[in-house]
Amino acid sequence: MLIDNCVDIWLLNTDHFLSNLENLSFYLSLDELEKVSKFKQKIHGDRYLICRSNLRKILSTYLYTKPEKIKISYTKKGKPYISQNKNNPTIHFNLSHTNNQIIYAISKNIVGIDIENIHKQTNYEQLAKRFFCASEYETINQAKQEEKAKIFYSFWTGKEAYLKAIGEGISGGLNTIEFNYQTLNNQLAIVTPSLSQNWQVKSITINNKYLANILVNITTNIHFRYYSHSNPKPFARTLNQIPQ
Repeated sequence: MLIDNCVDIWLLNTDHFLSNLENLSFYLSLDELEKVSKFKQKIHGDRYLICRSNLRKILSTYLYTKPEKIKISYTKKGKPYISQNKNNPTIHFNLSHTNNQIIYAISKNIVGIDIENIHKQTNYEQLAKRFFCASEYETINQAKQEEKAKIFYSFWTGKEAYLKAIGEGISGGLNTIEFNYQTLNNQLAIVTPSLSQNWQVKSITINNKYLANILVNITTNIHFRYYSHSNPKPFARTLNQIPQ
């Protein structure tokens, strides 16, 4: 059951579902099945199938509806949502995936989530200088070399999560929200005055390889419940780190 002032986080590894693709495909809509068939590389199509079928299975536990019966709609910019009506409780969701990792956020409040592999090679400082706020670039520029990637992807996933939450996507501008990186607990804090009172951010790491941020549009204290494919009950509620 979805409760007030809470975000449920679900973490899945697609490798655990590759032997069950045929059964999972029955949950998908026709447009989702068509998209699966258009991927040039089979592994990408398989991961999309796993991502969407499990989204439906997860949502079904809150909506008390069969996964294949859930109608997922999209905004003009592609954000998925469930239309609210008298038969559906208020529910917001967002998802993100990279490599074989999929992460979902479910809440009664508007929510966005993004995950990245912090070991993925990229030119952190150049991208930060071009797309981030000046203070964020300086934080990365002045950090120790071994910390630059983690800080960069903290900012990146935080910004992506916010833009996904408001339905803009990356085209909305990565510098529309400014963060401060707190080194003591590896958490972000929202600096932008117009947003800091209405949004909350939560950073989590997974196996020291992946990093995710969640942005929630809520003014009261919020708590998180964590789930995985192998553990359907909440775990590690107060921890920043999710075991897999």
